[in-house]
Amino acid sequence: MITDKQLPDTCPPDRIAVRVASVRDIQIIRELARITFCATYMSIISKEQIEYMMQWMYSEETLRRELAGNITFLLLELDGKAVGYVSFGPESDAASQPESYHLHKIYLLPEVQHLGLGTLLFHAAEERMREAGASFFELNVNRHNPALSFYKRMGMKIARSGDFEIGEGFFMNDYILRKDL
Repeated sequence: MITDKQLPDTCPPDRIAVRVASVRDIQIIRELARITFCATYMSIISKEQIEYMMQWMYSEETLRRELAGNITFLLLELDGKAVGYVSFGPESDAASQPESYHLHKIYLLPEVQHLGLGTLLFHAAEERMREAGASFFELNVNRHNPALSFYKRMGMKIARSGDFEIGEGFFMNDYILRKDL
């Protein structure tokens, strides 16, 4: 877990909270996603693909289903305001590999990036996956996403890459990163 000394003076621990999200938080997650997803991908993929992926991944129905299922969302709050989130859960083939987890999403508002909060959120998810019995987890990241360097600093390694069709003629061109716990 991150120590107080790793956080800049602008983010002392008493200003930060990480909590499990519930269905009551769907609109908060959607608003954070609208801001962070667009900021992250506007220079990487088309506006049309962003809109498609927002509806696919962040519709109220999708989030409700994930929160009611086996996907955990953690919200990061700074001074009581949600500024980021992470989601993770067992891989879809968990019956055959119960120790395998997937980190689905991790995003911070642009104005709070580079303050050590991403590290805090990443470690919070990592700790919960470990507690749930995961021995490793994977993450898909766009091959052109600048966050790739962050994930490498967090100890993740490129396991493979792929071009994944997601519908409407769109693809996710990703590295699949892996970290053993």
